[in-house]
Amino acid sequence: MSSPIQKRLARYLMRNTSTFAVAAGIRESLKLLPLKLRRRMANVSHRLESCALTQRVRVQTPADDETRIRAYNKRACKIRLCPQCLYVTACRDRKLIMDALERIYDVHPDVRAILLTLTTRNRPLVTGLKPMLRDHQAALTRFWKTKRIVNASLGSFTAIELEVRGTPDNPEAGIHSHSIMLVPPTYFANDVPAIWHTEFRDLWRKAARLDYAPIVDCRVARLGDGSDERDATYGAIVECAKYCVSLDGLFEHHGRGRITCDGVIAATILDAFHRQRLHRFDRLFADAMTRVRRARHPA
Repeated sequence: MSSPIQKRLARYLMRNTSTFAVAAGIRESLKLLPLKLRRRMANVSHRLESCALTQRVRVQTPADDETRIRAYNKRACKIRLCPQCLYVTACRDRKLIMDALERIYDVHPDVRAILLTLTTRNRPLVTGLKPMLRDHQAALTRFWKTKRIVNASLGSFTAIELEVRGTPDNPEAGIHSHSIMLVPPTYFANDVPAIWHTEFRDLWRKAARLDYAPIVDCRVARLGDGSDERDATYGAIVECAKYCVSLDGLFEHHGRGRITCDGVIAATILDAFHRQRLHRFDRLFADAMTRVRRARHPA
């Protein structure tokens, strides 16, 4: 049986191999891309390959301390389809958002959290990803500005995520968003009308301008063992602030560590997500994030 350190090391090596696969897939598909994308994707492929080549992983066992893995890269590409850079970015974002939530609890110790997942139907990935992302972002703006949501909540954090679905011959894009909505402690009292699942679904349907009933999941941040709701909210941040692209459907595994990636799909995702903000903060969360960033980078 593998030890936890061996499993972590295997994950690092798998992410490095996957970065090589993305670079190779884009490089082999350059002739299939629109002319305006070729130069940019050629540069992206080169950056991904350089990132994978310069990635260093070291297993250290200090005296009187536990074994740990140290990974570093002086030429990190920071591209959204680089698994290792995605991992580093997700860890950094989680730490920032948790620090912001801690500041919120310092001022509002009794605030509660509602977890929301908002979805729409899949669309063809190659032709429909960019308009789907644009429509979802516009729908989120309308949703969080709805008077009913504004009056019932104190602030929110939202993260947009893409899942590659469908088949290799007919790939589909599944864009959805995870949100943490902060509400006052009297949210479920009789004098403050709470928003239940059916109303959340109707509000999201109206905001997204859909002609069907979308799938919406809402629940109170709570652990099954009866622990403090704060622990559940911190755990929800780990789920929300994860990868912006779920990489499971992007790669094909052929055994013996061989991984391939469809370069056209990868280039389409990178083009659609280019310079897009996938995290959204509102009111309490926005103020707390501003304070955290100023504390880390004082003028």
